[in-house]
Amino acid sequence: CFFRFEDRKQQLVRCSWQLNLPLHFPRGPPRYLCIFLWRQFGFPGGLNNGFPAEVVHELKVSLEEIFHGCTKRMKITRRRLNPDGRSMRTEDKILNIVIKKGWKEGTKITFPKEGDETPENIPADIVFVLKDKGHAHFRRDGSNIIYNFTSSRRWHLIKPAR
Repeated sequence: CFFRFEDRKQQLVRCSWQLNLPLHFPRGPPRYLCIFLWRQFGFPGGLNNGFPAEVVHELKVSLEEIFHGCTKRMKITRRRLNPDGRSMRTEDKILNIVIKKGWKEGTKITFPKEGDETPENIPADIVFVLKDKGHAHFRRDGSNIIYNFTSSRRWHLIKPAR
């Protein structure tokens, strides 16, 4: 278990006091205690089996893009470990997001292990969540596209014959 910042140590001491555990660990807290505290209280930066939380971004798409399908390109900047395993470098990458016809709002597109990498953790997953952009004439209701049309009495009198 690796606690780097003072507030995490204070959280561990506070929880160990509440659970009637010893307050001082000469070689750091035992692994079973870290696993228990992570599962019970969800410490940030805790053990979590080395997997960081996923990074979530909203991806706004128009109704036309959803209707026809499209490909979006997103440029990300991420930190990677150098071969020495200690120093970090910055790396740019372009992710191609293929949006298929008819996808609904809230669809998640995941790119595994594309996030930042640290000496303690493996790279996080990057997740894009689709959100609908507003449209001037149409709105979406589930799988349906709705167009509100207001007609006047005059329109009904001179409407084109079918």
